[in-house]
Amino acid sequence: MWEKRSKQVFLACVSISMILLIQMTIYLFRKLLGLPIEFNLIQLCSTALQSMGFSSLEYLLEVIIYATVAMTVYKIIKQLYLSHTIHKKMAKRMNIALTSQYNRQFSLPKETILVIEEDAILSLTMGFFRPKIILSTGLLNLLDEGERHAVLLHEIYHQKNKDPLKLFVLSLCSSVMWYIPILGWFYQKYKMIRELLADHYAISRLRSSADLGSALLKILKKNQKKKLLSFSYAPFADTAINLRIQKILDPFAETPLDLPLKKAAVSMLVFFMLLMMFLIELS
Repeated sequence: MWEKRSKQVFLACVSISMILLIQMTIYLFRKLLGLPIEFNLIQLCSTALQSMGFSSLEYLLEVIIYATVAMTVYKIIKQLYLSHTIHKKMAKRMNIALTSQYNRQFSLPKETILVIEEDAILSLTMGFFRPKIILSTGLLNLLDEGERHAVLLHEIYHQKNKDPLKLFVLSLCSSVMWYIPILGWFYQKYKMIRELLADHYAISRLRSSADLGSALLKILKKNQKKKLLSFSYAPFADTAINLRIQKILDPFAETPLDLPLKKAAVSMLVFFMLLMMFLIELS
């Protein structure tokens, strides 16, 4: 059920965003290069605004388009740079013996799991196309063997499913298209669902929730002050903590995904305004 919900939320967010972004990109090519592209939604909206005498709104539309495309390019380049830089820094602090040990233990390719010399409690999956699992020696010293196994299985689920890339895509969509507020809701719910699925994967492999639950509580108790990282990653103990603990204690508890009516209404209004201008232009 949660796997299906995850796919639905991801596809809904990406579909809405890609439709708008493709239209905006085509519009920009036409404006900047003078290409004669017909039946473009953004161009029709711009022409419709001119015909209705709303020239100021036309300028606002262009500002939104330029800002959206520019921020999309900027955020992608920034994330690629940060991911590359952070990975290089992590590699310099790698504990070679522990890294080799855990990769052999879980039959993973070389350096899929990267253990670094760090006292802080760190457990996350990062990287877009070849994601790595990062564990700190501080985390390994905090947990017992069963708890380490549970944390690693949780992160292996993120790694195998390339969750850092998917989370970045939805984060990008929701941040650059802030005027479609439902995208932000999609992103937050997708993060929650992926954490629940990773927990479920670990519990199903271990056939017990005890180690995962105790690991989560130990990390929460130790990490009183959290430092937010500037790159996209899938953490172990940052998202939907209360819900995850509830699910560990009661796996059959219902977790409804209630659509926020105000955000949905505003998002629909934006689309209907675009559609209305499109129809006016065609009539």
